[in-house]
Amino acid sequence: MKNWDIYLAMLLTILSALQMPSLSPLLGLTVSTFIPGYLTILALFPDEKSLKVGERIALSFGISLVVLTILGLLLNSTAEGVTPLTSKLIITFYNVVMAFLAILRRKQSPLPWYPKIKIRLEEKGFDRALTFILLVSLVVALVVVGVSYLLPRPWTTFTELYILNSNGSSEYYPLNLTVNESLTLRIGIVNHESSRRIYNVQIWLANLSRGEIKKLYYLGSFKVSLPSKGSNLMGNWRGEYETNVTLMIPYSGRWQLWFVVANGTYTKGQNYANTSARKIIEGAIEGRVIGVKLNLDVMG
Repeated sequence: MKNWDIYLAMLLTILSALQMPSLSPLLGLTVSTFIPGYLTILALFPDEKSLKVGERIALSFGISLVVLTILGLLLNSTAEGVTPLTSKLIITFYNVVMAFLAILRRKQSPLPWYPKIKIRLEEKGFDRALTFILLVSLVVALVVVGVSYLLPRPWTTFTELYILNSNGSSEYYPLNLTVNESLTLRIGIVNHESSRRIYNVQIWLANLSRGEIKKLYYLGSFKVSLPSKGSNLMGNWRGEYETNVTLMIPYSGRWQLWFVVANGTYTKGQNYANTSARKIIEGAIEGRVIGVKLNLDVMG
């Protein structure tokens, strides 16, 4: 079997795609950091005299890094983004295509290269040790860069909470009202967390003076459970959940209308400025609590 190395590369790729429990980590590293470059070099330089064995091995790791970078950029430009599933699919597809090209190129070559089990090392003593250390360092660097680039980053999880006007636009908000005038807003939520999440959105009316909360009224809440949409931000933005909220402001003055993700049971009409509920708005102001606001001027 002359093309045993290509068939072995394909077998390892398939086993990695099937997520074999005991071999998955090792297979994943091999399939992503060596095989793409190996098959690419084989397709580009099928002749025996084109490259030496050491050059093929070194270039296999280097080209694999280039391939991972390009494939990662391509995935980032899609709606799905870089996820373990999309990364595995695109690497598997690339390896399969390059394997067929490598076999075709070998058939067309008058003197094709086939890997030999025995590799002669001409370096001796210090030179051999230095060469080995450099090769190991290169492999470790490529593995770390490749894996860290393709794996999704857990620290990018977050939640989008936004306010639109009744027409679904982020412009021309009704900021000047009269007491008890009907106010309709559209509230949107997008779950970019790592899993499904239940959002309890509370609505608060806050009056501040020199940064201190003087009045704080609870206006209501709504709850929704949303699946995760992942943390990819590339491609066209898409909403997940939007709902219309209609309110009437019963107090005159300058107010901050807050929509915050928080828990707790409160009563409408009571001033919570001097209670622990003020920590919700203080946390939203400081960015520790998920929240958005509108500044309203309500005339009596």
